[in-house]
Amino acid sequence: MLLGSPRAPALAARLAALAPQGLLWDPWGADGQPRRTAEDGVVPGFHPGLALCLARLLMAVTPADAPVVEGDDHALGEHQARELFAASMLRGWDRAHDGLHACIGVEDGLERLLQPVAHDAQNPAHDAKFVVIDARRPTAVQAEAIAAAATLATRTLEGGYWDWYDRVWAFAWEHLRDHDLEGRWRPAAGVDAADDDGATATAMLQAILAGLRALSP
Repeated sequence: MLLGSPRAPALAARLAALAPQGLLWDPWGADGQPRRTAEDGVVPGFHPGLALCLARLLMAVTPADAPVVEGDDHALGEHQARELFAASMLRGWDRAHDGLHACIGVEDGLERLLQPVAHDAQNPAHDAKFVVIDARRPTAVQAEAIAAAATLATRTLEGGYWDWYDRVWAFAWEHLRDHDLEGRWRPAAGVDAADDDGATATAMLQAILAGLRALSP
């Protein structure tokens, strides 16, 4: 498994390299090129939930007591995890109604956003005009945000991540928890909880466990 492999930090860093501006595109083809058409039900675009999952993975494979050496996989892993989280919340959060959208895109300039950016160069994402491709606010995506926020908050000791943890949880509890149907979770905001196949509850349980692990001494 990736988490148990000594190559885990390098492998996770290679995955994060697909998101040079903290924005993770999906799907990709076998030729290493981004696909513009849906494949296997995946809407082409930047997926905050996928990026947040990778951010949590990067922190999981980076030892907390690892020495920070410029350019090594440990330092790179935490830096990329921060970027993935920041970009996901900045670009994917619904400022009007709260919650993370399932998928976002840009009106133009996609190729620039998929290329590495030099440290002394301006991030092209700053000038890009982002648009919502899939406006659903899935419970699984919120769960990834909750888990990633708890993980980063614990490792960095920065309160801003706990602020996001509380904010996403508040949205999930109000809009995604069906308080009338045995407390079940809705697959997404505005979707009947009875339509859930069980995956939503699993995602939320993982988010809860991540928060408990972060809070435990």
